[in-house]
Amino acid sequence: MELTIYAVATMAALGVGLIERAGYWPENWKVQPRGVPKVTPL
Repeated sequence: MELTIYAVATMAALGVGLIERAGYWPENWKVQPRGVPKVTPL
């Protein structure tokens, strides 16, 4: 079952990165209380 958790976490991280890179990330979401690392798009 750990693989499922890793897969979901990876997909979530990729989704956040894609949303941020596409410019759809609201400014007030920059502070993430869940401890998700901030990925700055190139």
